[in-house]
Amino acid sequence: MLAPACSLGNARELSRRIGRRLRHPLFAILLALGALGCPTICAANDDAQHAKAAYLYNFAKLTVWPASAPAHVLTMCFIGAPGVRDMIERDVSGKLIGARHVEVRSLGPSQRADDCSIVYIDMTTVGASDLAASAPAYALTVSDAHDFARHGGMIELYYQGNRLRFIINLDNARLAGLKMSSSLLALASRVEQLDSP
Repeated sequence: MLAPACSLGNARELSRRIGRRLRHPLFAILLALGALGCPTICAANDDAQHAKAAYLYNFAKLTVWPASAPAHVLTMCFIGAPGVRDMIERDVSGKLIGARHVEVRSLGPSQRADDCSIVYIDMTTVGASDLAASAPAYALTVSDAHDFARHGGMIELYYQGNRLRFIINLDNARLAGLKMSSSLLALASRVEQLDSP
């Protein structure tokens, strides 16, 4: 278990430790269960970005895309959220998730999301950007915007007290042809669906 980080020096060390753990499967479970709450991972803004990056990486590991998605590349696209994007790019870009190489890119106002497997939409841009609408039908959409999962999104990140948690809208994911592992569904704080599986 990581010790609470109180000083900036401790926060930097924690950032390095979290970065090394992005690829460790048990780290996702610790985060999702809230074992590393804000007194530990939110001592600095970078640590909150690391937590979101770790979640995003593990969402990718625990999701199966339909046959219509590219078989050899998994492109993570970001609308805003430069801190999360930079951490994913530094720690995961070029590496494999399953049989797919990870590519990372930002989406600017004139760019389309038509090759994105995952689209992360920062809460500050969700109302102002329609870039996600250009994403392919199979794209996994993730955001920290309030009520994202109720308004067409698939995974919504949010804080409950001091802990980062997530909601899955399983109906939206299934409409996109995505299959989420039972492990991921079990770790969600809430799974929204109209019908039982």
